[in-house]
Amino acid sequence: MTTSNLDDPPRSHSLFAPGHFIDYVLSLPSIKSIWEAHVRHPFVLGLGSGTLPIESFRYYLTQDYIFLEHYARAICVSAAKAPSLPEVFTQAENVLSIRDELKMHISYCAEHFGLSESEMTATKEDPACRKYTDFVRETGEREDWLSMQVALAPCMYGYMVIGEYLTGWEGSVKGKENRYWSWVEQYAGNEAAEAAKKSIELLERHAAHQAPERIEKLVDIFRQAAEVQCCPSTFVVTTDLSPA
Repeated sequence: MTTSNLDDPPRSHSLFAPGHFIDYVLSLPSIKSIWEAHVRHPFVLGLGSGTLPIESFRYYLTQDYIFLEHYARAICVSAAKAPSLPEVFTQAENVLSIRDELKMHISYCAEHFGLSESEMTATKEDPACRKYTDFVRETGEREDWLSMQVALAPCMYGYMVIGEYLTGWEGSVKGKENRYWSWVEQYAGNEAAEAAKKSIELLERHAAHQAPERIEKLVDIFRQAAEVQCCPSTFVVTTDLSPA
């Protein structure tokens, strides 16, 4: 597939204005319902209200640690496919952001749950946790850099959106009254969110140069990625979500 020349003017088509590819994708009926269910999932709302059962969150933490390792590797594959150095550097920043996120994760788990890094590493990976990273890896094997960015987007963008949503949600209990709030705050405006914004901005610049038929293929990649990243069968749903 050909790469985008970002010095050329964006393509003119009726699907979306430059810089609004993600908005366009999330407005499509086939994706909108998946995304809204993801952002307002009982697990997410339980984090915001502080009512999530502690064992559900503990299980999530162990699986998220494994997930982040796979995700970092996927971004490295993406960097190898990057069309130019600016894209390589953005991917490198993302990997460093995940490194910092993992350090934060390890510290948080040790302080709040007595979980060591070796315990999390030894945890058996839930098949639902692996579905998304497998999809990203397989996309990277058969598609180009831009397709991979779209496959990565539901996770990058999703964590940021959920953090922002819970910050403004009227049902959120903030501060020390909510044992999960310090975790929520880590995704509501920190370096990880900034790294996600940079990646989405770069994705948007490339998407604005694509022909309608390529946009259709990218939309389908996002839909498939969202289904495995946000679907109701993910590991956070298999645990008991009744109030603690």
